[in-house]
Formats: sequence, structure tokens, C-alpha cells
Amino acid sequence: MKFIRVIIGCVFLLSAVMKLSDFQNTVLFFSNIVSILNTWIRGGLSMLILIELIFSIAVLQTKIDILVIYNLMIILLIMFSGIGMMFLFLKIENCGCFGTIFQTNPILTIAKNVILIGLILFLKKRENRIYDG
Repeated sequence: MKFIRVIIGCVFLLSAVMKLSDFQNTVLFFSNIVSILNTWIRGGLSMLILIELIFSIAVLQTKIDILVIYNLMIILLIMFSGIGMMFLFLKIENCGCFGTIFQTNPILTIAKNVILIGLILFLKKRENRIYDG
């Protein structure tokens, strides 16, 4: 169980750190994809990085709150949907999940998100069993 939390936490932490380390290029990358002003992208990307950092720390805690698990699931589903739509309609080659330093294929990212969702569901099931006694 701890191993699963470490995997999930590290993926979110790595994602946040990679985006943060090349923030300006990542902002330009996303603004080119969705044709939105850099100011809006900068704010949205800052919020996403903050959320990823908070959840990575929360998941790495000894006792994980069920609300954190639900929020992680919602974020992953939103990311999964967004990447899927960008892949289908915009024909992107890099999803930007790890910024512009480490480029990932959208198919690989979709597979990663499916695996993370499965791990979170497993974690949720185990946490519910712990709370139920």
C-alpha cells in the first residue's frame, strides 16, 4: 500500500517539478496548442503545478484522506479527457504533462493515466476497508 502511494506521489511530484523547471517554455507550449493568452496559461499552469505538489505531498502521507483520493481521481479524469481530445483533434505529439523538458507521447500518457486511475481505485478500496474496520 505504501509502495502504491509512493508511485502516485512521485508521478505527480515529477510532473510538477518538470513543468516548474522549464516554466516559460511550458507556458509557450500550451499557449500555442490552445491559442489562449500567455497570462491565462501562466495562471492555469501555476495552479496545476500547485495542485500537483499538494496532492503529491498528501498522497505520500502515512494516512491518506478519502477526499484526497477522490480529488486525485477527478484531476486524472480531467487530464485523461483533455489529453485524449488534444490527441484526437489537434494531433499533438507531446502532451506537456512533464513540461517541455521531457516530452511524452499522448498514447503513453493516456496509458500512464489509466494505470494511475487503477492504482488510485485500488488505494481507495484499501482505504475504505481500513475505515470500515
